[in-house]
Amino acid sequence: MTYIELLNEFWRQNGLKAFGAMDTMVYMYLLHQCSIRGWLNPFQLQTKNLELELGIPRKSIEESKNRLKQRGMISYISGSRHKSPIYTILGLEISNVTTSNTNGNTNGNTNGNTNGNTNGISCTPPTPPYNNPPIVPPTDIVVDDNYPPARVCMREDRDLARFDQLLQEILDGKHQIWENSTCKKLGINRVADYLYSFREHAIVNSRLHEVDNINDLKQYFVNSFRYFTKSNPIQMLCEFEKSSSNGSFIKFCQWIREKCTNISRGLIPLSEDEFNILIDAYGGKEVGGRKIFDTVKQINEREDIVSKYYSLYRLIIKWIEHEDRR
Repeated sequence: MTYIELLNEFWRQNGLKAFGAMDTMVYMYLLHQCSIRGWLNPFQLQTKNLELELGIPRKSIEESKNRLKQRGMISYISGSRHKSPIYTILGLEISNVTTSNTNGNTNGNTNGNTNGNTNGISCTPPTPPYNNPPIVPPTDIVVDDNYPPARVCMREDRDLARFDQLLQEILDGKHQIWENSTCKKLGINRVADYLYSFREHAIVNSRLHEVDNINDLKQYFVNSFRYFTKSNPIQMLCEFEKSSSNGSFIKFCQWIREKCTNISRGLIPLSEDEFNILIDAYGGKEVGGRKIFDTVKQINEREDIVSKYYSLYRLIIKWIEHEDRR
C-alpha cells in the first residue's frame, strides 16, 4: 500500500467501526514516524516519545496500541528496560532489514528508501497533513477488484500478527520452563535478548506462515538459532578481540581464528567475561590458561561434536567435566 492507500484503508475501517480520538492520534503518529525513517518497517520507537508528543499517559498509550493491534492496523513487540518497542505498520511492505539497520532507527534511518518502494511508495513520501484541513472519511465506498482488501484479511499480516503475539507470550514469561531449558541447551543467558534477531530472520526468509502455534515457534527458534546469531562467527570473534584490552584474551582469540577453524566457523565464541570465568575456575592464569587451550585444541579435532553444539563456553565446561569423571 502507498501512503494514501494506508489513509484510505484507515478511514474505511473507521467507517465500519469508528476509532477513538486517541487511537487515531497514535496511529497517525506511528505512520508519521515510519515515514520519516524512509518507510523502514518494522521500526523501533521509545514510548516516552509518544507520551511527550501526544500528551497521553503511558497506560492509555498501551491500551490504544492494543486496540489498534486487535483491529489489524499495527503489530508490535513490547520493549524492555534496554530496548524500545518494535512497531510494524500492517499493510506496508516489510523492509528486509538486518540487525545492523536497527541501530539507526531512532535517527531516521533512510536505508530502506531504495529497497522498499515496489508497492508504489515514493522515495520522499508526504508526511501526514497536520497543517492541512482534515481528511473527510469516505462515505461511499465502491468495492471492486482494484480496491485494496482489508489488511486484517491478508495472509502476510495475519501471519506477522500471530508471530508477534507468540513472541509477546515469551516476553511476558508465560513459557519460563521452556526458556530455562533452551538457555541451558544453547548456552545463553536470556531468550529475550535474541527475539528481535529471530523475528528479522523469520521475516526476511518468509517463514512466518510456518509458525501456527507456540510449539512451532519454540522449535523454529532452536532449529534456526545458529543461523540468526552466527551468520558470521569469525566476525564476532574479531569484534571481541578488537574491543578487548586483555592481552591473554586477545592472544586466545587470534589463536582460535588462525588454528581452530572448526570452532571459529561453527560455535559462538567465548566472550572476555566467559574466558576469565573459565581461567579462574580451572586453576588461575597459568594452570587454567593451559587447560583451556588444551581443551579447545582437543574439541577442534572433533568436528562431529562441534556440529552438535552452539556455545563454545558451554562445550568447554561439558568437556572438562567429562574428562574429570574419567
